[in-house]
Amino acid sequence: MAEERNEDYSKNDDAKTITGHYIMDGIPKFTGDELTYSSTKWVQDIDDNAEIFGWTGQQKLIIARRSLAGTAQLWLRTEKVFKTYDELKTALQKEFPEAINVKQMHEMMSARKKRADETYYQYMLIMKELGRRAKFPDYVAIQYIIDGISDFESNKLLFYGVTTYPVLKEKITLYEAFKQKTKKQDATRRDSRPKPAKVIYPVTSKVQPRCYKCGECGHLSSNCTRGVKCFRCNSYGHIGAECKRSSSAEISKERKCLS
Repeated sequence: MAEERNEDYSKNDDAKTITGHYIMDGIPKFTGDELTYSSTKWVQDIDDNAEIFGWTGQQKLIIARRSLAGTAQLWLRTEKVFKTYDELKTALQKEFPEAINVKQMHEMMSARKKRADETYYQYMLIMKELGRRAKFPDYVAIQYIIDGISDFESNKLLFYGVTTYPVLKEKITLYEAFKQKTKKQDATRRDSRPKPAKVIYPVTSKVQPRCYKCGECGHLSSNCTRGVKCFRCNSYGHIGAECKRSSSAEISKERKCLS
């Protein structure tokens, strides 16, 4: 009997641990800096879960403290120790009020664009939460959502006239499928294009150096052993101005004799 009782306690403890982890994962961290998650929404999440799972006041206080992060957690460290959940809730809502600057929210939603690292549905939900917190009519927030999708206006005609989120969700599903199909077609079109012929250029022989003294190829003037060449007699060792031959006729006669 004692062993069975111990097993029952062990199972209950495991169930509480699993339930505790699940609950903590289900409550977003409140930082006080995130405009999409207000202090009022955080309190509502705590109270709703407390009602569902039957938390005691002490459990609510523990879970509420653990769900704070960032600026809100720093604030908690500098405050007195709150002994009840109601004390913590009241102080936190006073420190991070629900007040919204409507002009700032309009500017932020206008500047917010769909990012490459998020799906269209995720982008819609984030903008939806911003619009709800700013208390904008749905059709106003939806227009901001459509404007934040970077694409040609002709491709976004699908969203024309959408004023409710259920319809927007359906349109976004169709639009995302359209974009994926277009992307595959573009990739197939690029692969099917004829590739340009490879141009083979003739291999040219390496240009040999020429000596500016003797005029021969294959060596530089610094390595020349013949010396300068006379352009009158084609002999080496002197230039034309210093040539001692009497005339060009004599030079031509000597060349004929040599031939």
